[in-house]
Amino acid sequence: MKLSKINCYLADEKTTLKQRKEWYVKEKYHNEDWKAVEGSGDKFLVSNYGRFKRLYKSSEKFLLPYLHKRSGDLFIKVQFKNKVKKYKASHLVAYHFVGNPKPGEVLHHKNLIKTDNFFVNLEYITKEKLGKKTGFRSTSKPVVRIDKDTMEVLEEFKSVREAGRKCFFSYQTVLDRCNKKSIPRDGDVFMFADEYESLESDLSIAE
Repeated sequence: MKLSKINCYLADEKTTLKQRKEWYVKEKYHNEDWKAVEGSGDKFLVSNYGRFKRLYKSSEKFLLPYLHKRSGDLFIKVQFKNKVKKYKASHLVAYHFVGNPKPGEVLHHKNLIKTDNFFVNLEYITKEKLGKKTGFRSTSKPVVRIDKDTMEVLEEFKSVREAGRKCFFSYQTVLDRCNKKSIPRDGDVFMFADEYESLESDLSIAE
């Protein structure tokens, strides 16, 4: 069922994947622009609205992104720069329609809705500016403790407070390390989980 006044569909846990895909394919967007995903051999397309297609010799098929429950981001499996894997949909849209970030900048959704990947809603900002925009949500964001040498995740926590409690650090110490306000001398590196996933995605795109 579509709610025309707010231009969205009403779905619940009973809504099937088939139904969601039918809605997805049926949508028409004003001035939707499509580009071939770089390094895909023209097999995949990305639009400025964050939609994706797979091209075949005589047909094409919409690809439905999936929601990563922990981070709230949409991911899509496509071929990008000759590598087939799952990428953040927002990063692919930004790469093809926004441009490249400056050193130290990260991708940000202006309206804070991570599933709204329309290119106008995407911007690159510094981590400091991002912290000011999202700082009010910091204490409840998932946190990871990572190996400083391999960057592998060692532990995951539901919040800054839980990370501090279980690792015997103060709340402020963990928060400062997540916000990169202090340099850890004991080897314990903490990051917000969504920033770690964003870093992984950035590294994949840079390859």
